[in-house]
Amino acid sequence: MAYGPHPEQYINVYRPAAAGARPVLAILVHGGFWKAKYSVDNALTREVARALAGIGWHVADIEYRRVGHTGGGWPGSNADVLAALGHIRAQLTGIVPAHTRAFRTVIFGHSAGGQLAIWAAHHAARARSEAAAMAAIAEWPSSELHDLARCALVPDLVVAVAPVSDLLGAARAALSDEGDAVQRYLGGDPAVDGASELAASHASPVAACVPCALPTLVVAGGHDVDVPAEIALSYARAHGHYSSPATPAVATLLIDSADHYSVFDGRSAPFLEVVEQANGLLRGLDEQGRRESGAEL
Repeated sequence: MAYGPHPEQYINVYRPAAAGARPVLAILVHGGFWKAKYSVDNALTREVARALAGIGWHVADIEYRRVGHTGGGWPGSNADVLAALGHIRAQLTGIVPAHTRAFRTVIFGHSAGGQLAIWAAHHAARARSEAAAMAAIAEWPSSELHDLARCALVPDLVVAVAPVSDLLGAARAALSDEGDAVQRYLGGDPAVDGASELAASHASPVAACVPCALPTLVVAGGHDVDVPAEIALSYARAHGHYSSPATPAVATLLIDSADHYSVFDGRSAPFLEVVEQANGLLRGLDEQGRRESGAEL
């Protein structure tokens, strides 16, 4: 399912063989440190998509332009995820059958995809809120991102698995196999380049994504050396104190035994724990919805 003219702008759709206990649409954003050599067709992401379809969930797996593609990196990769969410919103009946009863949507992002998932979901929620819609577009990185965000689907839940939550911290730690993934994504080193530092302030979940009534689960593996738990959980440390009926606290899940890959492997016990935690949060949203419906009556 194409959502744009570039060959990397498409969505793989997985349909369940049988209905699950609850109707859910899972939207996946793969990782790979924003690099072109890591695609949506990697075995890890395919296995997660199949595992979720296997429990009865509908799955939309997003591909996006990455560093090495024209327009990839900041802000193009982010714009692509927003555009994909807009396309999913517009084409829902092509992904989830029209007769399916009310369903929940969850966006899962792994590693760099976790950063993109947090960023896109929270900016979509911000743009769709009445107050933010009236805010000056000058507050946004660009009017294009603002327009894409206003059209994007806003998920019910964000699950960020080993996310690169703090871009400045990740740059200092020289994360990735070549040690410069963040610098390539931003277009320069934020430690010495002002434009890249500004880009990091717009793109880093720690700096740019204050929770706005959008439940978020941040997952980290205790043995993750690719995106250490300290960086993954930094979003929760920065924003977890937000807690009110309108702005729920950010939940965290630290799986001591997991590394960067087992925590997002559809066949692994750590990933089953992630899905169980997500299901629990979805049940909480259902219960909250029933209470609110009863209060309205």
